[in-house]
Amino acid sequence: MQCTNREKVVLATFQFTEDARAWWKATLAHLPNVGELKWAGFLEIFRGKYFSERVKEKKAVEFAALKKKGMFVAEYEAQFARLAVYAPHLVGTERLKANRFMDGLRPMFIERLRPHNIQTYTEMVQRAQLVEDTMAKEFLVAGEQEIVHTKPFFFPFSSAATCTNSPLEVAQRRRPCERDGSIGAF
Repeated sequence: MQCTNREKVVLATFQFTEDARAWWKATLAHLPNVGELKWAGFLEIFRGKYFSERVKEKKAVEFAALKKKGMFVAEYEAQFARLAVYAPHLVGTERLKANRFMDGLRPMFIERLRPHNIQTYTEMVQRAQLVEDTMAKEFLVAGEQEIVHTKPFFFPFSSAATCTNSPLEVAQRRRPCERDGSIGAF
């Protein structure tokens, strides 16, 4: 959606509720040339109110320590993008941003991505997602092979091995019948 800077301000402030709305009304009363307020100016005022320097520093530290860990690449990328605005000095160029993203990935991802010498953040994210998909498929295939090779072998047992009859009963079955001479008849 294409909006002018003024429309962005109107749309953003329209969504304010309760305390934020009251703060904005009070702020408007003290702003000269409210009609000329640009988006960048609004962001500066808004962030000054709701994001103190202390909060910004904490978010920058959080960004610097961000690692993928148990997240999917898409989840990691969302966190990365959300926190990167607090540490512009760490992501000043596409190359820096791509490398910072890669550095937060697990070593097995880095091993597969580093040889490609990726220059842009967008390409790094796309390739990381491809690596994730490939690794998931490899894991499934390896898991299936492991299941096939770890199934217990079945050896059918003869009935004699499982016989629970007493030796006397077994001996009686092997003795020839007195009437017709057959084995096993009583």
